[in-house]
Amino acid sequence: MVCVFIDGCFWHGCPKHFQPPKINTEWWLEKVEDNRRRDKRKTLMLKKHGWLVLRYWEHDINQGNTIKIAKKICQVVSKRAHKASVTSKR
Repeated sequence: MVCVFIDGCFWHGCPKHFQPPKINTEWWLEKVEDNRRRDKRKTLMLKKHGWLVLRYWEHDINQGNTIKIAKKICQVVSKRAHKASVTSKR
């Protein structure tokens, strides 16, 4: 099982691009930090239940890496499916 997240640079606090708004700055900083903590919790929970979690930043997609990322996801899914198939035949 594979779970793919494309995290928005603003909502998930990208270290390269996140700039808090000038209005209600403290609220936004807290909101984005809450999102980041939730992302970590959800990633750990999914991994605990056997999922492989792949996370990409929105800017990775915007920089023309879409094909590269899609190929990586396909490779991972194919590898996991093959592994599951071999395991289920035992």
